Amino acid sequence: NKEKRMKKSVHLHQLRKNLDAINKELVLLIAKRIRVSRTIYTLKKELHLPIHDQSREIEVLHKTKQYAKRYKVNQKLTEKIMKDLIKEGKKQ
Repeated sequence: NKEKRMKKSVHLHQLRKNLDAINKELVLLIAKRIRVSRTIYTLKKELHLPIHDQSREIEVLHKTKQYAKRYKVNQKLTEKIMKDLIKEGKKQ
């Protein structure tokens, strides 16, 4: 019984390490996305294009829902996250 608990404890520790690595990857991807979005923002300003492109945002959110469905992730959660990322990308 003690050996079983020890194995489970080691497994728990490994799972937490995996989550830590995933969290780091998520933050790096968020940073990368925001940098690209802000570059687009700057280019739009230089080209005198509207910053807000509702059709593009709808397209991005639609694709996000499709990805969420495909990978069995809560669609409302992914939509909320993407809306927040879109909003953040518009900031300078």
